Amino acid sequence: MNSSFKLSFLPIALLILLCALNYSNSEWIQPMNRQQPACVCTMDYTPVCASNGLTYPNLCAFKCAQREAVAKGHAADLRVVRDDQC
Repeated sequence: MNSSFKLSFLPIALLILLCALNYSNSEWIQPMNRQQPACVCTMDYTPVCASNGLTYPNLCAFKCAQREAVAKGHAADLRVVRDDQC
């Protein structure tokens, strides 16, 4: 190999190395955040009163709200107070 080829290859090698280091920190390399699937509930109305004072249309809707509260770091002690409106 002649020296001019070695000198012209060096900037290309450095550029490739910098790109590889940049992409190794990017989001597409990192594992995907596993988010819980969206809640899907029936439309039946069998209300439940929760400890936060809100009435949820049914137990499924309450459990969805409970899961969202826990995921956001809010009160994990959300519970059903009674099977009726608040």
